[in-house]
Amino acid sequence: MKTDHNLTRRTLLSSGLAATALLPLKAALARADACTLIPEQELGPYYIPDELVRSDIREGKLGIPLDLRVHVLDINTCRPLVGAAVDLWHCDADGVYSGFDHVSTLPPPEPPPAGALPASAPPVQQPTDRLTFLRGIQLTDHHGLTRFRTILPGCYPGRTNHIHFKVRLAGALAGRTYRGGHVSHAGQIFFPEEIVAPLMRADPYALHQVERTPQAEDSVYTRQNGRASTVSMQPVLGGSRGFGAWLMAAVDPNGHADPA
Repeated sequence: MKTDHNLTRRTLLSSGLAATALLPLKAALARADACTLIPEQELGPYYIPDELVRSDIREGKLGIPLDLRVHVLDINTCRPLVGAAVDLWHCDADGVYSGFDHVSTLPPPEPPPAGALPASAPPVQQPTDRLTFLRGIQLTDHHGLTRFRTILPGCYPGRTNHIHFKVRLAGALAGRTYRGGHVSHAGQIFFPEEIVAPLMRADPYALHQVERTPQAEDSVYTRQNGRASTVSMQPVLGGSRGFGAWLMAAVDPNGHADPA
């Protein structure tokens, strides 16, 4: 599949994505599940603090363009959460995370013996390089919206395609990053299986010769309610210019998802 990184406003309008992303809040909340607390999912071992505040996080990485909008709501009022920081990070088409380019992604854990206690959290990896691709922070606007221009993530052994994100509050901009505050949500973003699975047979994803884990076999998706954090997704011009995706994330601004 030929990809094009130029997701213009005209292109988005022609696909209906801009209109969807900027729906009036009342119309968006007409959905029965619009103001339901989004489930927490594990943070994973590849988070790095002090990411750059930016919308375009691709840094030339090859892959199917993805225009991702995360719409953050205050679960207590069902109104937009303004000024929240959304940290976002994910692997490239080869399943590699920036900051960990010299560390192979973790293999799937061995299943615990029958009757054993639940497994502990995965070990925290230490960064091995200074690369920053596919990582960024955006602050929600007065609609509660953030927009990231990225690529569809690939996958690695034991995990299906996913994006990690945090929602932070009460911090502040510090140079080119955002620091302080508390984490009110830590979760993962998933994609409709019927759309993503066939795309993994296109280059550059097909060049990464790893057996893809479908959602039905991904422990985070199945055990931590990944269905509730699955984006709505539409192709841009038939998919030739990538896809647009939109997620409604209702969070508790007073919650503390983790100690980071």
